[in-house]
Formats: sequence, C-alpha cells, structure tokens
Amino acid sequence: SELNFKYSTLAEIASVAAKYNSLVVFSKLRKELGTTEDLYLNKNWYIAPAVSTFFAQIIDTYIFYGFAFYNSSDEYMRDNWFPIATNDLLFKLLICYLAFLPFYGLLLNFILSNLRKKSQT
Repeated sequence: SELNFKYSTLAEIASVAAKYNSLVVFSKLRKELGTTEDLYLNKNWYIAPAVSTFFAQIIDTYIFYGFAFYNSSDEYMRDNWFPIATNDLLFKLLICYLAFLPFYGLLLNFILSNLRKKSQT
C-alpha cells in the first residue's frame, strides 16, 4: 500500500543518512585518536564507535519518526511521536552500548591478535 511504501522509503532514507554520518564521524575520530598502534588497541579504541553510534542513532530515529508521523493522520502518533522516538532511541543506544560495543571490542582485539601472529611468522 501507499503507506507501507512511505514508511519503508523513510526508513531507508533515515538509515542511509545515519550510516553515512556514522562512517564520517567514525573515520575522523579513528584517525585523530589513532586507535591501533602496532596492531594493539589503545585505551581510546571505544570512542570512535561509541560517538559515531550515538549520532547515527539520533539521526536515524528522529528522521524516521519525524517525517513519518509529524502531521500524521494517526492522531496518537502525531501527538506522541517525539517521546516514542526518544524511548526508541534510548533502547537502541542501550543495546548498542551493552551488546554491540563490547562485541566489537572483542572482535577487533581478536583480529588484531591474529594479524600480530601472522606478522611475527
């Protein structure tokens, strides 16, 4: 239906905008912080993914909810989209910081460890 197309299009636009922002922020922070030194993680490894995730989730959430439900014909969503979006954002950030960020650190450390081993042989 037309409504499904609208929501899926908005979700994609929000996702692309958020991913682009995330890549730009992550790359700049990673270059400035120098997160790997001689194939070891330094103490600031988590800053680039944490900050880029924060801004990407804000962009993704508020672009989607704002465009999808601002002036919506659904009265409840029109009147409550902002607090609903904020709760969704907080939940996404909680999941990202409690699950994905630690997993990213473990995976990055594993990859760097294997690269160190290969470079020593």
